[in-house]
Order: sequence, then C-alpha cells, then structure tokens
Amino acid sequence: MKKILTFLCAAFLLMGAFSIQSCQKCTNCKYTYTGPQGNEQTFEYPELCGDKDDINDLEDLCEYESSEANGDCFCD
Repeated sequence: MKKILTFLCAAFLLMGAFSIQSCQKCTNCKYTYTGPQGNEQTFEYPELCGDKDDINDLEDLCEYESSEANGDCFCD
C-alpha cells in the first residue's frame, strides 16, 4: 500500500510539473520609416502577450518589415 501511495504522489507531482504553463510576457513593437512625402511615419503593432516564441516571432516580423521600408524597429 505504501508503494502505491508513493507512486501516486510521484505521478501527481509529474503531472503538475508538466501542466504548469510557461510565463507569458508582453511586448509592444513599432517601426519608423520615411514616408513618400519625406516625413517620418510610424507603424505600431498591437500589444502582444505570449510565450517566448510568440514574442520572438513578432520581433522578427517587425525587423523584417522595417528593413523592407528602410526603417528602424523598436520593441520593449
């Protein structure tokens, strides 16, 4: 009986460890570029909250789109 209880406790601990979700972070990204009339324009993405991969994807997108517009990307 003691072995069964030990096994069940270990199983519940493992299940709990795997069910904990990773920490979510939030970021705001925007990029600035020179518009057609020579004035500075800013494009701002909506705030994104998610895991590390989601944040990295948005930062990569901002970098790509800003480079296409010859601008600069800023994320915080």
